[in-house]
Amino acid sequence: MSNPWIAECRNVLAIGRNYVKHIEELNNEIPEVPVVFGKSVSSLTDASALMFPRGLAPIHFELEVVLRIGVDIEPGTFRGLDQVSHAGLGIDFTARERQSQLKAKGLPWQLAKSFQHAAYLGPLWEQPDLTENIAFQLFQNEALRQHGETRLMMFDFVTLLGFINRTLPLRAGDLVYTGTPAGVGPVAEGDRLRLTCSQLDTDCRLTVGFFDTEST
Repeated sequence: MSNPWIAECRNVLAIGRNYVKHIEELNNEIPEVPVVFGKSVSSLTDASALMFPRGLAPIHFELEVVLRIGVDIEPGTFRGLDQVSHAGLGIDFTARERQSQLKAKGLPWQLAKSFQHAAYLGPLWEQPDLTENIAFQLFQNEALRQHGETRLMMFDFVTLLGFINRTLPLRAGDLVYTGTPAGVGPVAEGDRLRLTCSQLDTDCRLTVGFFDTEST
């Protein structure tokens, strides 16, 4: 992995249900507070050729703005976006059927969010202006699938980080995936994905593949 921020990351936190239209497309309830979950650090990748366990399909893409924490923040001491050092785009990949099965049983769905290449991380840019609206897109085989704007988040960056930090310490290098807009969908063998964002100077091109395992 060539991405230096992956090696420095100790925790990957993610936000669910932060865009109303995405909540509606999955028929979920609108939350009163941020929905926070974790992804394993071993799921992180910056590989342009993504490889997923075939037995977990369907695997859905979820494009997100990712924040990198720049300093150690003890619980209850988050003060503002100056404590965020970098931002970029990432994809929270989800084994959707497994997630639905686990949720139906009232069980944690960590294993639907943590598997090889389940947390794609694109280039991160230093000291981004997070106070302005950030527009970002995902294309699948040249077709636009997701268009997000951070002004449409239910919980903005400050609210998200403050909420997390009420309970958890945030450490320098931690990554926070801040939620996905509507348009999520499954990937297939040979798919080409493209992530773009002019404000974050991002244009990443990825391919999708699958491998067989006995354990999935």
